[in-house]
Amino acid sequence: MVELLSSNCSMFIVFKARHYYLPAAIAVFIVLSFLFAPHFDASQNSSDKTNAPEELAKKTSQTDSDVIPVHPVACKPSLGFDNYRTEKSFAINPENPNEMYVAVEYKGLYKSADGGKTWNFSGNGLKAWPREDDPELPCYGLHFYLHFDPANPARILLPGGSAPGKISELRFQTGGLHESTDGGKSWHQLFNGDMNAYTTETVVDPRNPEIIYVGTAALPQSNTEADPNVIFVTKGVVYKTVDRGRTWKELVTGLIPQLRTSGLFMDPADSNHLLLATIALRVGTDAGKKVSPEQWGIMQTKNGGDTWARLESTAGIAVRFIDVSSTNFSHIFISGDLSGSDKAIYSLDGGETFNDLRTQVNFAKYDPHDQTGMRLLGFSVYAQPDDIYESLDGGKTWNAIGKLPSEVTDDYRVSNIVWDPKDKGVVYLNGDMGRVWKSADRGKTWDLLLSVEKLD
Repeated sequence: MVELLSSNCSMFIVFKARHYYLPAAIAVFIVLSFLFAPHFDASQNSSDKTNAPEELAKKTSQTDSDVIPVHPVACKPSLGFDNYRTEKSFAINPENPNEMYVAVEYKGLYKSADGGKTWNFSGNGLKAWPREDDPELPCYGLHFYLHFDPANPARILLPGGSAPGKISELRFQTGGLHESTDGGKSWHQLFNGDMNAYTTETVVDPRNPEIIYVGTAALPQSNTEADPNVIFVTKGVVYKTVDRGRTWKELVTGLIPQLRTSGLFMDPADSNHLLLATIALRVGTDAGKKVSPEQWGIMQTKNGGDTWARLESTAGIAVRFIDVSSTNFSHIFISGDLSGSDKAIYSLDGGETFNDLRTQVNFAKYDPHDQTGMRLLGFSVYAQPDDIYESLDGGKTWNAIGKLPSEVTDDYRVSNIVWDPKDKGVVYLNGDMGRVWKSADRGKTWDLLLSVEKLD
């Protein structure tokens, strides 16, 4: 039987521990990255204690037709790492800070219109599998990214939600690229035909909203009984449309086995200039799997994807996480794997050269309010130490400014940092167990806004 695993890879991972920072018990706990959940048997498809806030998240009924007629799935954590992940799906309307969204693994997409006090289901039109305990109820795959059209925040794009496979096949229609044009009230599919349902991140050209790029992967459906030579791309791991999704082109990035995208960024000053982070890692749910020997690191295009070149400074690096400053595109932070060892590096010259971080930080993001592109907030994905760090010099030096929320552990991670688009003193974290936290003092202290218990 072929085991199909959904959905998108988890970018925010538990790295192999640096021995000089972490105790031995954690040092043996290897990669929990790029893992999929929930899983179901394709052969059975005939057609194809938190300190939670008092405000309870409200629920609305999901559209019945969104549950596709396939074999039901066990809609709960079962793999040891599929803990109601939210990855990078938490996002705030750039024009209205009170409007925010988060996609919670198994639970679906939720929206708050009051700054996180209350939450409502906002996923009508997003396809889901039937739940094993009640096949009439939906079970949603993992979406780890949500993107606002910078020219029209009522338009939102949501990639992910499926294992590799053709979007034309019923069981993969949970994935692809969904679009909402009404602020999350309804969603529709933009992919078609034999496009790969497995997608990671997306960007929209701010000067021409007809143009969209989407990251995908050169992966088989399974690492067990599926034919490893059957993948769902032929030329590269990025799709592009110039007509708002009516037609698509698979860009020629080139391919190596197991190649997938782990980051996609567009230069605010030149929309033809994009950076693409990659990692080659096989599909599967085993936590001990290792990255492939050949790694391409970061790729770059300066002509809208017509041609791509690798940044030689990142050759051999399996990029698990990347951030690029939105105010200074030459500033880049990367963490990943190089020859079996953790690697956290930063660049101040557009990736021509990189410098090693000499700190515990292995996840960091640039402050969009800092016009120099020098300020970052970061932390250790192990939560040991449990500090929040700040850099004011682009990553060279770091100082602890606060603590991670008390709910964060080595098992229940933080997966994202998001700034309020209007108030530079307000910062958010999101992570496992459907959690979203808010800090009103630039990251020093945190209040819990949401947890999965409030979605039951």
